[in-house]
Amino acid sequence: ADSHQFINDSFEVSSGEVDENLTNKGKCMSTLLYLYFSQQPIPSTFIAFDKTYRLKQDIIDTFKMFGTPSPTLITLTIAIKDKYDDYQGMSFNHLDTNGIKLKLLQKLRDCEVKCSCCGRQCDADHTISTTAEGSEHNKHSCQTGHQLRAMGGIKYEITNAAPLSMCEKLKDNDLITNKDGNIRQKWSEFKNQHSDWTFDTNNMSKSELLRIRAKYTVVWAKIGEKLRK
Repeated sequence: ADSHQFINDSFEVSSGEVDENLTNKGKCMSTLLYLYFSQQPIPSTFIAFDKTYRLKQDIIDTFKMFGTPSPTLITLTIAIKDKYDDYQGMSFNHLDTNGIKLKLLQKLRDCEVKCSCCGRQCDADHTISTTAEGSEHNKHSCQTGHQLRAMGGIKYEITNAAPLSMCEKLKDNDLITNKDGNIRQKWSEFKNQHSDWTFDTNNMSKSELLRIRAKYTVVWAKIGEKLRK
């Protein structure tokens, strides 16, 4: 119900039936997400079944604040769209005979594991390796950057203040607390206990990390107090 409301509230239209508009807005949202994840320009209006829908300005601003998807995700998004276009009208049984359905499902399935330090969801492409997820050669990671630890519900154990540090900036001798605030340990010890994760983001430049941190800082300044409740 919440997702339907979000889609409905994201676009404006001057006429049409409610059910028809919701279906059309869903198509517009699919197009919007494809354009974002393939890093193509996002227009202010969308057309679905001969009706024009205007994307609200606050939604446009929200997407501008999102970080740039990783090159792997951009390539994957375009590849999936191309495959979808190629196989329009063909049955999944035919896809199965070529093993494509399974490969697409594996690519589309997000890793549900979250970083134990900041709470951001793993975005590693685990299909690249045949080894188990979280194993030595297929570790979890946040390839597009971690988030502020405060966003994961972390608080300092005494002051109850929200830590605005990010995993990438922590040093081995830095002391951190867990989400419950009852365990205090060195960052090096924490990493050893969570060896199924790679906490470094060496694939990102210093300027990219600074840009992401700046965006998270702005978001936290606006809604941080709400997230803490």
